[in-house]
Amino acid sequence: MNKETSGSDLPIILVMDDDKPVREVMRKMLERIGNTVEAFATGEEAVERYRFLLNANTPADLVILDMTVPKAMGGLEAAAIILEMDPSAKVMIASGNINDPALQNFQDKGIKGLVDKPFSVERLKRIVSEILQN
Repeated sequence: MNKETSGSDLPIILVMDDDKPVREVMRKMLERIGNTVEAFATGEEAVERYRFLLNANTPADLVILDMTVPKAMGGLEAAAIILEMDPSAKVMIASGNINDPALQNFQDKGIKGLVDKPFSVERLKRIVSEILQN
């Protein structure tokens, strides 16, 4: 689903998290605050969906990626691929360990935001709003 096929002007947000309950909570939170959300379990799936939307000239407005995904592409690798495809992409990382050294200077990697898990709907809304408005 995208803006053209949904007939909606709501922002399209792609969410990737390997933990299904977390993924579904994020989806519900983001939908509750007025977004169209598509959710994926791996970085590979999120990258492919972003590529599809980009090729259809309807790129996602924001991609939220889990930092670590066992046995699959994680957030930093997926972010790098998405940003290589589309340097104007807005990507943020969600992580249970925001003190991970790999996240230091995340802005230098083109990543627009970082949210630590668990987070409240208010915190998620604030960060998402800031990223979408800039």
